[in-house]
Amino acid sequence: MCGSTDEAARSEAARSGLTRRRLLGGAGAAFGAGVLGGCAGLHGRRLDELDPRVPALLAATISVDLHTHAAGAGHARAPRFDLADHMRRGQLGAVCLCHSADGPVIRRPAGGGRIRQYREPAEGELRAHTERRLAFMDALVAQHGMTRVLTPDDLEAAHAAGHPALIGTIEGCQFMDGRLERVREVYDRGIRHLQLVHYMPSDLGDQQTEDPRWGGLSPLGADVVRECNRLGMVVDVAHGTTSASAPTWRAG
Repeated sequence: MCGSTDEAARSEAARSGLTRRRLLGGAGAAFGAGVLGGCAGLHGRRLDELDPRVPALLAATISVDLHTHAAGAGHARAPRFDLADHMRRGQLGAVCLCHSADGPVIRRPAGGGRIRQYREPAEGELRAHTERRLAFMDALVAQHGMTRVLTPDDLEAAHAAGHPALIGTIEGCQFMDGRLERVREVYDRGIRHLQLVHYMPSDLGDQQTEDPRWGGLSPLGADVVRECNRLGMVVDVAHGTTSASAPTWRAG
């Protein structure tokens, strides 16, 4: 969770004695309710029953869910529920709506264990998969009253207008097929948050769940970071190796 809270909201919290713990407890319930069932979605309790001061503070705050696959974003052909309506009821300002670029070729083994790649993709399969998921995001914006966020000003404007906002997100860069120019292609389609690696072994760098190959970032991975910085895309290093012996998980 992250957000930008204005000075008036912070001052009100201080005057009212609403502690950080109580605020985050109520806000966390709000975000869960926003995606799963609206304001009455947490065991039938409304936000003002959790703490009557929380709704006003949420209204003054741009709250952002930094990673969600809500409404079937990962694989459904059409949204499974009205995401914008759930966000309004839960007073959630924006979602980083995410699709997994390696989704068709990863799964958890039947006997348990970690998620892994289980087959090789067909030529062009994962790029086509990403194109379908980008179309899913387009449909949410066009048909469900959401605002697409392309700049920080868009996020501020959506909040001021009371419009639920969508920040396009991809985890894993398998749509690239090794071609750096495809980062710009997804940027032009509205992606502003790019997670470099996921579960499928990547030519961009090492992830936590597989044996290391690159010792951190690969040369292509470093180029992707530089391109994201040039374009103005958030670089997400979730799933990246945490090994102390891989000091090159940076682009320089």
